Amino acid sequence: MKKILTTLLLMAGAAAHSQTVTTYMGTAGVFPTSNILSSSTIANAKLFGPSNMCKDTSGKLWFVEGMGNRVRYITGTDVYVRAGSLAGDAGSNDATSTAATFNGPSGIAIDKLGNIYVVDNYNSIIRKVTPFANIPNGQTVSTFAGDKLSSGFADGTGTAAKFNMPVDIIVDANNNLYVTDAENHRIRKITPAGVVTTFAGSGTVGSADGIGTAATFSLPSGMCWYNATEFLVTDLGLQKIRKVNITTGAVTTVAGKGTYGTDDGDALTVATFSVPTDVAVDDMKNIYVTDNNAIRKIHGSCVITFAGAITDAGTVDGNGTGARFDGLSGIFYADNVLYVFDKNNHTIRKVTVPVSPPTLPKANFDASKTSGTTSDVINFRDSSENAVEWNWSITPGTIMFHGGTSLTSQNPEVMFMADGMYTVSLKVKSMCFGSDSTTKTSYVKIGAVGLPTVISEATVSVYPNPSKGLINITSSLSESLEITVYDIQGKLIQSTTSSNAKETINLQSAPKGMYFMMIKGQNSSMVKKIVID
Repeated sequence: MKKILTTLLLMAGAAAHSQTVTTYMGTAGVFPTSNILSSSTIANAKLFGPSNMCKDTSGKLWFVEGMGNRVRYITGTDVYVRAGSLAGDAGSNDATSTAATFNGPSGIAIDKLGNIYVVDNYNSIIRKVTPFANIPNGQTVSTFAGDKLSSGFADGTGTAAKFNMPVDIIVDANNNLYVTDAENHRIRKITPAGVVTTFAGSGTVGSADGIGTAATFSLPSGMCWYNATEFLVTDLGLQKIRKVNITTGAVTTVAGKGTYGTDDGDALTVATFSVPTDVAVDDMKNIYVTDNNAIRKIHGSCVITFAGAITDAGTVDGNGTGARFDGLSGIFYADNVLYVFDKNNHTIRKVTVPVSPPTLPKANFDASKTSGTTSDVINFRDSSENAVEWNWSITPGTIMFHGGTSLTSQNPEVMFMADGMYTVSLKVKSMCFGSDSTTKTSYVKIGAVGLPTVISEATVSVYPNPSKGLINITSSLSESLEITVYDIQGKLIQSTTSSNAKETINLQSAPKGMYFMMIKGQNSSMVKKIVID
């Protein structure tokens, strides 16, 4: 276990220095106190609590300001306000361009037709913004779903439906929308015609996996697509990352023990989250979670801290865990870059994502020698890649281990108790990416060339077994026998040579347990496991 934990810490350290955090837009700690300009350069833009981002079909970036109550558009080196008050006024006015108002917009998505959908969090409604045409022409904002006058829970069409503090939104290939309805503890689905239904979650607080409304959530928040038929959800209330299949409705848990914490480790049995607000997925299917003041990475079956420090707020650009954030609200991946919404710093940060394949395990080994006698100790040498656990298998099993090693040692030391050909297998496990195994058939040859003669039970008997320590050996062979006894660690306990038809070995002073008895004649041998009880 110590080896595994050490490897995990080294992995986290390596990951921390392989990505760089910079400030993309906004000035840390500076937010507008009066009307902002409807357009500016990215370098000069002022932000007020940016929340989340999406990309349109032409590749342009759009984002919302949760505190500034605006929808903004990035093209080239410039950024434009496309909807919402330049003064940041809160409201629910349906209107064109800057005459429209929002109240805490927290999520944004764009369908295949260019329609823009905004989660208007404090108004508990979903707003629709007409497609972008050009810079001079304003875009019109309308209420697409939900009742701006009353939050609650109701399925229905358009404004007949009700939401309660929705947070995020995504759109599928058929232009259906999926919304995290946080205070209702549900995932809602909206068709292009505005029909709202409950897709997953019973409304009862919990973290039960299941199908559709048989599953439970606790404050579902951030969302992103994992693949064409599955999306991820941060379950903020119970600190888990969930996956939802839109074909089957199945809800499963991807990471998080379900307790508040900051632990890195195995995604389901060790890792804990603090405030998981949003989630993104890169091209390698690595998952990134904004967790309070840090970015966590779900790397295979492991969770590591990728950038920032969960409990340490700040505004430092830098490498990995040397960087600092303050209250991360959202994260979006595009073109090997993570756009991170540093809400309390009023900035958008960029994090480079290393493009590299996963560190898959590869099993391999050799031996100090592959032929010998029953007196030899052979050292097996692991040369596997990305392994943290080892499990050896040797057949036949007439072997003993030396030097305190065992079947789970990285480099075991083995004595073979009988002549013959031995097949050796090694299965290795990596920290995050499963296991791999390799087998070398008839790899070790012990004794003379060709198959050895095995002493028959009919000619040599060992009894009683188990015993209290007095063990009889009777032989009908006309040759002397060498009798040696070893404990399971390979330590020699007793050795004698007998030409008698019956010999008694006294092990009454030996501790209770299992031992190996090797009986060798001139051209034959046998190995017996004996038990002293």
